[in-house]
Amino acid sequence: MLDETTGLGERRARTIVIVVLLVETLWVFFTKYLPLDAGLWTLQAELARHHFAHRPNDGWHLIPYPASNIGAPLFSGLLTILFSGEVVVRLMLTLGAIFARGMGMLTLFRVLRVRDAAIYFLIPVLAMTGLWFSGALPYLMAETLALWVLVYFLSQDHPRSSAYWTLSVGLLLVSLLSGLVFILMTVAVIMIMLEQRRSVHLSQGWLNEPRAVLSLLLLGSIVLALGFLAGEPILRLSSTGFLPTGLSRLLFLITPAPRVLEATFRYGDILHALVALLFILVLLGCFARAYLLAIEEVTWQSRAVRSTGYVLLLLALFSPLLARIGIETSSGIILAVTFILAGSYSRGPAVRRTPIDKVLYSCTVIVVIASIGMNAFSIAQGSAAALDAIHAARSLVADERETTHEDEHLNTIHIRFVMDSSLAAQAAFVGTLSYSATAPLYLFTEGDVLDDVSAFQPPGGAIRTSNRGPLTISPVVPIQLGSEENYLDSTVRILAALTMGTPASNSFAPFEMSLVEDAGMNMDKGEAKYHLGIGKLRAGRPAELAKLEK
Repeated sequence: MLDETTGLGERRARTIVIVVLLVETLWVFFTKYLPLDAGLWTLQAELARHHFAHRPNDGWHLIPYPASNIGAPLFSGLLTILFSGEVVVRLMLTLGAIFARGMGMLTLFRVLRVRDAAIYFLIPVLAMTGLWFSGALPYLMAETLALWVLVYFLSQDHPRSSAYWTLSVGLLLVSLLSGLVFILMTVAVIMIMLEQRRSVHLSQGWLNEPRAVLSLLLLGSIVLALGFLAGEPILRLSSTGFLPTGLSRLLFLITPAPRVLEATFRYGDILHALVALLFILVLLGCFARAYLLAIEEVTWQSRAVRSTGYVLLLLALFSPLLARIGIETSSGIILAVTFILAGSYSRGPAVRRTPIDKVLYSCTVIVVIASIGMNAFSIAQGSAAALDAIHAARSLVADERETTHEDEHLNTIHIRFVMDSSLAAQAAFVGTLSYSATAPLYLFTEGDVLDDVSAFQPPGGAIRTSNRGPLTISPVVPIQLGSEENYLDSTVRILAALTMGTPASNSFAPFEMSLVEDAGMNMDKGEAKYHLGIGKLRAGRPAELAKLEK
């Protein structure tokens, strides 16, 4: 006997999802110092404000024309007039990349008339996967806007010319935010055009004309072409070295509850792996269920969105090959899953007809509760550990300045931050990252102890990084100073996050160098164990005493 449905379950599910998204947004916003690329985009926001204030004395040049990937840094730079860069980026990554992005997914499901409550419950999980933890500000902001542009596009059954220009401008803004997301949206527009050619719909205005649909991409394509002229990696999610590469990146991005090292507990790695595995099984089960169930009324909207999702999924799976030419399609994995679910369950039955359907629903609820709880705990613990790491780094910097002033009579020293690449994010079975290892980046924000916002700049933003000279794009990228003598300047100190017991790092220089430490301390937070030290560089590895064997 079929379960009775009146739509009440879906309305309740939507209300629950909105509340959960709001709680997630507030929870993250009130925890400071987001990890990985978020710190770098904080520095770029403040550097953009410096340019707006006509003080370009930092050696970097703002891209002077509208090009792909400059939208988010420019907007964040404007907001730094009101707030600090750290608050601005945190605000954009919470209100934008969690709440507005999640609401875009919810609205997409509503426009396509998805009737299954379990599908709605997956939205908070999709909004808080490893993709969000990456802190890739341009991509996340562009994906948020792209969802809303697609929602407006799919609601146009009889579009007028005003809708054409609204969509053109919307896709232009998507391209301005991220060239990579614009490429993914190009796939969606092409799929809509192909579905319109197959459909026999009358009185749909310019939607019946393939050339008119494809011409929506014209303005965005111009901005994309200008982005290539800027020389920045605009088709990459991140070029900072913080994220894993290849298939490992795909696993990192789709992890529903990334394993934050500072928030680990006994058997926590097993629990993270089980939640990730259950999440994958739930998605596969939802795909299979949609294939086996009869859909009441298939529309051109549902076919186009579902086809787009499967194409993006194939592109994500082939991302290790495409990444070699600079196109990181693995970034679209969450967008692909969202589109497949939305298109497959569009106008589909809301009833659960078999015990298997009820098992799938129960597994979905378990994944949602487990991932939300684990992410909330991880963010709180990670933020607290990041704050401790910042306090420790400030203490080391203050002591080093005082010591060099007293012992070497140097009034000014230049301090660089270096992080060993082994401390960057990884993904064996689930995405794994450290909050606190990248936290010293925030010391370079305006008004903090190092106060040098131009010290690090992420590629693919609003600031040119192709001719970076002695500056660097990330703490894990080797410092480029030329000959070895340039690394031995007596006025330069290195603040380094290194693996325990190792004074050398491949991030110091393109050749072998080691740290002669003046002071340091061990950071031990959960499974995040590394050494934070400060000192000078010297060529080669330090000599080690041989151990006598009995």
